[in-house]
This record gives sequence, C-alpha cells and structure tokens, in this order.
Amino acid sequence: LSAYWQPEESGWLPSISAGIGASTFNGSGDGVTDDSYTWMVGFQWSDLFMKGNAFGIGLGESNSDISNFGLEVWYKFQVTDNISVTPAFFWIQNGGYDFQANSGAGATADMYGAVLKTTFKF
Repeated sequence: LSAYWQPEESGWLPSISAGIGASTFNGSGDGVTDDSYTWMVGFQWSDLFMKGNAFGIGLGESNSDISNFGLEVWYKFQVTDNISVTPAFFWIQNGGYDFQANSGAGATADMYGAVLKTTFKF
C-alpha cells in the first residue's frame, strides 16, 4: 500500500511518499515459509536552491529473519534543459554478507555506496 502527496507550489515544503508492505514466501522449497514486512518514506524538495534542482531523502526497513534499515540521500543538478546530474549516497544496515565474520551462514554487514546518475532527455 503506497501513497504520495505533493504541494501545489515548490518550496520548503517537500512532496511526501510513503508505503507499507507484507508478504509470505517459501525461501527454500522445503515448505517453510517466512513473513516479511516493509515500510518506506521519502521526501523531495523541488526547485531547492535553484529552479530545476531537487533534493531528496528516502528511508525504509524490511523485517523478516534479519532486519534491514536503508537510507538514501541525493541531489539533482539540472545542468541544461535536457541534462541533469544526480549524485546519491545510500546505506543499508545488515545489507551485505560479512565474509570476515566467523559466525557462519547469515552473517551480515552494513552496505553503503554512491551513485552518479546522468540523465539525457531528447
């Protein structure tokens, strides 16, 4: 279930996106099922600092056997009418496998990274 709201005029009030989810799945084919619950919320400030630019932040969580919390922050620079550049940073708690942990299967580590997206519109 998801919803969003957008202000009529851009400014300091962001648009808001939010959602919740639930699922049941059979992960190994042995008849054992697992439940997973998720939530997310995102905020975007359009025309922040300059017309065409935007700042956003999103966060959410997935809960099943291992709880994962994620965060993403980005800023879109509108270079020309047809080109935008968006650097982003993300972090996911318990999002990756920890190869150095001696605790066996299922050992997790935090995952983080950066993205540089360039968009061309024709």
